[in-house]
Amino acid sequence: MSDTTRVRAIGDSLGVILPKEVTDQLKLKPGDELMVLPDANGFRLRILTPNMKANLDAYRQATEPYTAVLRALADDDSD
Repeated sequence: MSDTTRVRAIGDSLGVILPKEVTDQLKLKPGDELMVLPDANGFRLRILTPNMKANLDAYRQATEPYTAVLRALADDDSD
């Protein structure tokens, strides 16, 4: 399937309208959340299921206390 869509202003943000064929295939409904993930070819969309959301929330909660340390380690040029 190949289709195009136009970027539109929505308030202070930008948005795209997904073609009905796409939303039908993904079984999307109003209120569903999508994750935008970087990809070698640009980005991909993924439906954020309640289980995935719970896992992401748990991950964020577990790693939050270590964010500053992890950033400092990532920026460390002492190699």
